[in-house]
Amino acid sequence: MGYDDDDIPTVPCPYCREDILEDAEQCPRCGMYISAEDAPRERKSLLWIAVMILALLATAFTMFG
Repeated sequence: MGYDDDDIPTVPCPYCREDILEDAEQCPRCGMYISAEDAPRERKSLLWIAVMILALLATAFTMFG
């Protein structure tokens, strides 16, 4: 028993307006995640973390050094 194209529930992507499956987490056309809960968390770059640690160490050294 197959589905016709009319039987599959679709909604427009909120970003590119392409019809996507109703329960899709990500648009196959534009690649955007439909909701913030579905999107992967952004990781802070290691460079940013290293700079912040160095800044804290420099501050501590000037205060207590």
